[in-house]
Amino acid sequence: MINILLGSMKIVASILVLQAGVRMFVTELQQSFQGISEKLVSGSVVAVDVAATYGFSMNSVTYGFASGTIAQFVAVGILIGISKGTNGNFPIVIPLFITLFFNSGSIGVFANASGGYKASIIVPAIFGFLEIFIIAFGIFALKSHAVAINSADSLPFRTGFLGMFDW
Repeated sequence: MINILLGSMKIVASILVLQAGVRMFVTELQQSFQGISEKLVSGSVVAVDVAATYGFSMNSVTYGFASGTIAQFVAVGILIGISKGTNGNFPIVIPLFITLFFNSGSIGVFANASGGYKASIIVPAIFGFLEIFIIAFGIFALKSHAVAINSADSLPFRTGFLGMFDW
């Protein structure tokens, strides 16, 4: 029981540190860009990442992250069942922290602005669930198509690697 409580507090502290770090980074980036834009490119506007919206609704980021995480792991559990039913022929997608935090948390902010805290829980969960299933079905379709063309085991579609180098 103590370990569960301590683990929960570590997760909450980690999310708060991540949010504070992103907020500080975006603020510093905006200030330094103002200096550059005055001297080099006059009239330019700062473009920031979606993480700049986190400060407008701190709780909805946490709600979105938590509900999106739970939904993605439920989807992975369902994919494991489907894979066992097809004799291991169906791909199992592993959720990435980038999609868990940035997609679900950001959707939570905008859902909260449109529909309140219930929407900031429900909408990221639906998106996270669909995200895992769409990726899995896409990999399955590409794998089936690639096997029909070339049966080499080194094809990226057979391993699930999609060429994403940003992580």
